[in-house]
Amino acid sequence: MATSPVPVSTARPGGPHVPALRPLPVALALAAATVLSSCGDESGFDPASVYGRLATDVSVSGVSIFQSVEVPLWTAGAERTDLNAVVVAGKAATVVVYLEPAAGYDGRELTVALALDRGAGTTWQRTTFVPTGPSTLERPESVVEFEIPAEQVGGDLSLAVAVVDPLAPVVPVGTPHAARYPADGSLRAVPLGSAPDPVRLVLIPIRYARDGNEYVPDTSPEQIDLYRRTLLAVYPAVAWDIVLHDELYWDRPMGWSGFNFAALNEFVSDLKASEGDIPQAHYYSLVAPASSFAAYCTPACVAGESYLVTDARMSDLRVGAGVGFTGEASAWTMAHELGHVFGRGHSGCGVPRDDREFPYAAGNIGVWGRDPRDGNYFPPETADVMGYCTPVWVADFTWNRLFHRLEELATLGAKESLDRYRILRVDLDAGLSTWGAETAFRPSAATATVPARLAGAGGVATADLPIVWQSDFRHAAVLVPFDLAPRLLDLPGLAAAPAP
Repeated sequence: MATSPVPVSTARPGGPHVPALRPLPVALALAAATVLSSCGDESGFDPASVYGRLATDVSVSGVSIFQSVEVPLWTAGAERTDLNAVVVAGKAATVVVYLEPAAGYDGRELTVALALDRGAGTTWQRTTFVPTGPSTLERPESVVEFEIPAEQVGGDLSLAVAVVDPLAPVVPVGTPHAARYPADGSLRAVPLGSAPDPVRLVLIPIRYARDGNEYVPDTSPEQIDLYRRTLLAVYPAVAWDIVLHDELYWDRPMGWSGFNFAALNEFVSDLKASEGDIPQAHYYSLVAPASSFAAYCTPACVAGESYLVTDARMSDLRVGAGVGFTGEASAWTMAHELGHVFGRGHSGCGVPRDDREFPYAAGNIGVWGRDPRDGNYFPPETADVMGYCTPVWVADFTWNRLFHRLEELATLGAKESLDRYRILRVDLDAGLSTWGAETAFRPSAATATVPARLAGAGGVATADLPIVWQSDFRHAAVLVPFDLAPRLLDLPGLAAAPAP
């Protein structure tokens, strides 16, 4: 649930960028590769003499990989073997190199080089750089960035970094040196996670009738592209398959907090169950409840709401909704609401933290973030996308959990192989429950449940039934086995059962 849109943070300068990977004219073994030659004719290139000439007064103090969050490989003189976040195969990445000039460094121009190997030969990038002090992301111009295209993030990926000085003596491979990482001239393996399937996202434009007017969301190609680019930036998915559904008409009156997203989600979950889309599909309704966001949300409003789908097999409840006005605010609302559909609760900033596993008490991202669209950096104090504060990015914890959901989605089979259930809609505000569509599901030991009372031949029986809350925790969907639905009496503490 989102109570306000989340704007993009203020732009910050990025570090220097370098050209795309280019193979050298000869295949290079990692053992011979530490630095890159200067520009010019590379015929007769001698890797042993060129790649071994390391700067004597500038050291490599850190190496990290960013796709959206920082994943340190080497920092503060220590190897990071247990990575804090998954690096996703097939998704573009940025390698960030931190440098530390010694006291006697004279300010001369150096070459910083990155080697990449995917098991089929080494390729290199290089850039010239003049360190102006210890690298820190508080001064983005002090780090060196290497852009790695998506097609290069794969295979048995390994890398190495070096700071080259053509006038320096050759350092033999195997001899540790502070101007290269790994220090001995070897390659550092980078484990990759794989989730190659595009995320299917069905956008449903809502034509909303209110006060004699009809309002429709922005579904222009430009706005759809903004949604896609925002989701690619903060989700570990390699691609989004976004399609537009036919328009739906809606005229339910506004409530005290604004548009009634909960009722719309209930309707759309039934629609999804009837349409037979793939189990991995997400349905997301776009709503413009007024002529502009300011007209709708002054002084405050609910900007969206979704089912909090903690069990990936509840495919027909993979449903959410949010405002669909022009601009980035609606894109960030979508990123937040889809986070709920991916099973993520609120992270705590500006809203009670209902995701008890979230590790950062302030609801912040906890590590440095980087926007792959423009190279802007976000400090660890930035709010996580599953909170209500701004500016916003994504935490490493959230990134990992979103990736785990992608892995779960890849394992889903056809709904026909599952058990029959009926959806019981529960509205705590109204004290009502109503029957919804039939769905298919098979619970596991980890499925969230609520107690239920059932009529039986020998009296009242009890059972635990699967439940999915909407993100306001005032509306829920309870899954009742199809053959038990006529016997359901009530859900103690929640609602009585309606007539089947």
